[in-house]
Amino acid sequence: MAYVKKLHIGLPKRYDFGTSHLETSIDKQNVSGALIITKEGPKGNKPASHKNALYAFAAEDYLYWNEHLQLESPWQEGFLGENLTLVGINEKEIKIGDQLHIGSTILQVSGVRTPCHILMWRIEQPMSFLPEFQRSARTGFYLEVLQEGKITPGDKIRHVQTTQESITIPDLSLFFMQAKQSGQALERLLNTEGMGPQMLASLTALRNNQIDREQSRSNRWQGWRRFIIEKKVQESEQIKSFYLVPEDKQPVAGYRAGQFLNVRLTVPTATEKTTTEPTTIVRSWSISDYDEACQHYRISIKREEGGLGSSYMHDMVKNGDIIELMPPSGNFFLDRGEIGMPSVLISAGVGITPMLSDPHEY
Repeated sequence: MAYVKKLHIGLPKRYDFGTSHLETSIDKQNVSGALIITKEGPKGNKPASHKNALYAFAAEDYLYWNEHLQLESPWQEGFLGENLTLVGINEKEIKIGDQLHIGSTILQVSGVRTPCHILMWRIEQPMSFLPEFQRSARTGFYLEVLQEGKITPGDKIRHVQTTQESITIPDLSLFFMQAKQSGQALERLLNTEGMGPQMLASLTALRNNQIDREQSRSNRWQGWRRFIIEKKVQESEQIKSFYLVPEDKQPVAGYRAGQFLNVRLTVPTATEKTTTEPTTIVRSWSISDYDEACQHYRISIKREEGGLGSSYMHDMVKNGDIIELMPPSGNFFLDRGEIGMPSVLISAGVGITPMLSDPHEY
C-alpha cells in the first residue's frame, strides 16, 4: 500500500562562501499536521528557482542511498528537499502525466529531478557522483496540482496511470544525460501531456540549440556571392529595409538571430575634377528578419549623415540591382540553448535592428 509518510516545506535561504553564494530552499522543515496544497504548491513553501509545485521522494530510496554510500551521518527523510516523502512508490513505474490522488488533492507527475551542484553541496558528495545519482532511478520526481486540497501524513496514494504516450521518470532522466538528442525525440517529449514547466524549459532549450546549430551551419558559401535587391521598404524617415535574394536561386546560409552581413558595394565617388569614378566599399549591416526557410535576407539601414554606403543604398540602389554578400557573421545573438522560457529584449534607437531578427518563439 502506497501512502504519504512525511510532509516538508521550506523557503529560500542564502548561503555565503567567501566571495560567492547560493540561494536554495533545499533545507526543509517537517510538518506534523495537514498541509494545504494550492496550485502553486504547499502553503508556506517557496522554491528558490524551480518552477514545479511539489517534489516527491521515496522513503525506500533513503534506505538505499544510506546503505549504498555507507554514510556516517545517514540522510534523514526530507534532507533532499522533498515536500512529500512517499512509501510504496517505485519510480520505474511512474510516467509523466500519471496522477497521484492523495487526500483531497489530485497531483500530476510533471518531471524528473536533474541534479546540480546545489544538491551535491547539500549531500556533501563530489560532482563526480552526480551522474550516478541521475541514472539511479532513485532521484525523486516533480508534481503539479490539478486539484487543490489537503494532504496529511498517512494519507493513502492512488496511482492513476496516464493513457497517453509518455515516458518513465528514469528514462527521462537518462534522456537528459545523452550527449546528443534527436530532434524527433525532443519534439515528442515537448508534446507529452503533463510535462511540467521545468522540463519544458529544459527541453525547449535543447531543441532551440539544435535548430540554431543546424541553421547556422547550413548552406554556407565561400567568398562573395551575388544577391538581387528584390524590394526596398521605407520603414521610417531615416531607415529603409532591403530584401535580398540570391542571383543563383540556391538557398541562402542559415544564421542566428542578431548576426550581420558583410556587404560589398561598387559606388560612384566624386573626385576633385568632379568626374565620377567607381570605388569598392564593404559595410556590415544587421540582418533584421528571420527566415527559417533560408530563402532571403533582410537588412535595415539607417541613413547616416555623410555615410557613403548608407546614402548609396538609400538613394541609388533600385529593385533588381546586384550587391555582393559574405555569409552571416557575428556573435551578438541570444544563446537559446541556455534558455527555454520567453525572454524580454530591450533596446533603443537603431540598435533595435538585430533584435528584429527574432524567431518569435524562445
